[in-house]
Amino acid sequence: MGYAKVLVPVSGKHRLIRAARALEQALQLVRADGEICFIHCVDAAPSLITDDAHRKRVMQDSGEAEKLLNPLTERVKKAAIAYSVHIIDGPPVTYIPRFASEAQCNIVVMCTDSPVKQTMGSIAARVFEFLNIPLLIVH
Repeated sequence: MGYAKVLVPVSGKHRLIRAARALEQALQLVRADGEICFIHCVDAAPSLITDDAHRKRVMQDSGEAEKLLNPLTERVKKAAIAYSVHIIDGPPVTYIPRFASEAQCNIVVMCTDSPVKQTMGSIAARVFEFLNIPLLIVH
């Protein structure tokens, strides 16, 4: 038994270290025939940037994000689990719940360094408010 589709967001301070911790938990939760979905929200470009400049910035940020995610995707490959990578231009608090719903994920696994009593200000706590699926917070 396990989850068919597990979402692992990659964002924020120390994102690679946190995502690696979350991924280890996600690998324990996902079914053998399931999928790990990585979502990385790149910083939204300021609204003053023109369309062409905005597209170039998003492409550059997306390329950097793919390189950043490489150690995580390699870990999933070694576990022989299917995975997908989604690079999104926008704030994680908005796009993590939206993506989870649209992609029909079964659970979100996130890492936080905040103590449980103080998580109300963290991205994980704010994402929780908008989710309609379970959220596992890894410390």
